[in-house]
Amino acid sequence: MLLAKYHVNDPVTFFSTSDFWDVPLDPNPTASSYQPPYYIVAKNLAKGDNSASYQLTSAMNRFKRDYLAAYISASSDPATYGKITVLTIPGQVNGPKLANNAITTDTAVSQDLGVIGRDNQNRIRWGNLLTLPVAQGGLLYVEPVYASPGASDAASSYPRLIRVAMMYNDKVGYGPTVSDALTEIFGPGAGATATGIAPTDAGAPASPPAGARAPADSLPAATPPPAAAAVPPAPSGPTRCPRPKPLRSKRSSPPSVRRATPRKRATSPVTAPRSSVSTTPSTSSTTPSRASSIGRGRG
Repeated sequence: MLLAKYHVNDPVTFFSTSDFWDVPLDPNPTASSYQPPYYIVAKNLAKGDNSASYQLTSAMNRFKRDYLAAYISASSDPATYGKITVLTIPGQVNGPKLANNAITTDTAVSQDLGVIGRDNQNRIRWGNLLTLPVAQGGLLYVEPVYASPGASDAASSYPRLIRVAMMYNDKVGYGPTVSDALTEIFGPGAGATATGIAPTDAGAPASPPAGARAPADSLPAATPPPAAAAVPPAPSGPTRCPRPKPLRSKRSSPPSVRRATPRKRATSPVTAPRSSVSTTPSTSSTTPSRASSIGRGRG
């Protein structure tokens, strides 16, 4: 992690590694790695007031030591997303490992859990150790306790929350609920439920932040598409497919020559002229002439 080393500004201190930080080991007995960061809703360290915010938190130990050195918080709220706040802790404050040891070895805690887990009636399991900022720069360790019936780790034996253990300034609180553990540390009234802020107008919608997209119900209604044309019903009975047309060759054919048909002249009926030749046979052509007959007789 970059902040474990590069929070140091002095070059001499940087090369001596005396002010470096370490990610603490997970104090849970079943874990064998570093303690992971946790998402919590807790006090807003950046504002310094009593407002709460959704944040990703991680505790940091001093280099190769079990004392707490810093508390890092990364905001996950939309308005301040990604903003990192570092709370440095002076002195020798117990880190997660020392806090877990103080809680599990407390006399009241060990006796009560010994009775619950007697004769393997219940299997005791410790939850994640959370580090929460409270009051004026103080840190509260919270660790839940679970129990599952029987000694086996069967799938049907679901763990249930039975106790809550806390530690604040070397003082341990323990009880069946969070309210009981807070009351044991801070006294009566410490476990009261927060009232919160009442809304000013339940009917008026909250104004979205700058740059946020408007909700879907506030957008103008989209224009409906035009109605589709009615589709004629399909004909009943077998349908004959149209016969495909023959493909024409791309080669251009010479244009066909169309012969012109001669038009008939309109003839008007013409009356034939009357012949001047008489149809009565002429006597000269049928009756031999008198001279020829006389000559023929002489001969």
